[in-house]
Amino acid sequence: MSPTKAKPNAARTSTPRINRIFLALVLVLTAIPAWKLFATLPVQGVFIDQVIPAEAHPGDIVIVTGYALDVKHIEDLYLICEDGSLFRTEIISESGRDLRFRVPTKIWAGPVHIAIKPPRQPQLIDQMVYFRVLEPAG
Repeated sequence: MSPTKAKPNAARTSTPRINRIFLALVLVLTAIPAWKLFATLPVQGVFIDQVIPAEAHPGDIVIVTGYALDVKHIEDLYLICEDGSLFRTEIISESGRDLRFRVPTKIWAGPVHIAIKPPRQPQLIDQMVYFRVLEPAG
């Protein structure tokens, strides 16, 4: 007696393949709206955590460290005095992890904090990172 081979049922073998195709299609169609949602959210994430040095004279170069400190996230950097006066700085270099700027020569002495202006946005974002501007040297 020789064993007989059973013929596979055509409907039975095509069902798992159809299920896999359907599942893949559902996953792709679900991922597209989520991807579009995250792609349209505004870019956040600029964070300044340190100012080096903690005191600087007008005209000195100051380094801030943090995250997203590059031209993609920062168009301008401002210093805000205690009375609310704004002074735009000259950005020397940006690398993503640190940013170098020159303290404006017309700024007066005292504590200041940093605000950034993101590209294509009219408002400033206050970083609440402070340092002290000293009297002009000399």
